Amino acid sequence: MITPKFSITQDYEHIHIVIHAPHVKTQQVDILAEQDEFRFVVAPYFLRLKLPGNIIEDDRSSAKYDLSTGEFKIVLPKETPGQFFEDLDLLSKLLARKSDSTPNASKGPGKSLIEVLSSTSTELPPSELLEDEELDWEIPQELPTETLSFGKVGYGFNGAYSGYFDHIQEMPNEINEIPNPETTPVLERRKIRLALEDEKI
Repeated sequence: MITPKFSITQDYEHIHIVIHAPHVKTQQVDILAEQDEFRFVVAPYFLRLKLPGNIIEDDRSSAKYDLSTGEFKIVLPKETPGQFFEDLDLLSKLLARKSDSTPNASKGPGKSLIEVLSSTSTELPPSELLEDEELDWEIPQELPTETLSFGKVGYGFNGAYSGYFDHIQEMPNEINEIPNPETTPVLERRKIRLALEDEKI
């Protein structure tokens, strides 16, 4: 999953989260705001934030998608109006996992702090095991890095488009048959296209 570019600001009653996630299906977006945790999930993007204060999701919440910029603008009310959320500009701190901030994090992620000396196990039916199993949202995240635009080529009408295939290549698709379309020159793309068409004859 890709960590999208994002920014957070606040006012007296709300926090405002702007997430840059172009070329997604808005019907598949999943947003969760619960206490001090915020999650945004839509393929291929995943964003989990640990906020310095509690937020709530109610009638005052809103989420809008700007198709021209590829940005989600999400507004969430603070649980305590007037509370100042510190360090909203420290994005890597907001991306930290719960295990990263615990005193025993030196034992490593996923390490149990409890040692079982003896136990008697009773096997549960598979259906009950599935009910108790929860999805682990504490996957590591990294801030997106800016990529240099040198060597990028345009495509589409008048070569006016670029950047669309940066992330879509990480997902299986039937649209693009050319490897690395963002950096493959126009003449090279034509040669590859003609060769692929000849193979299909």
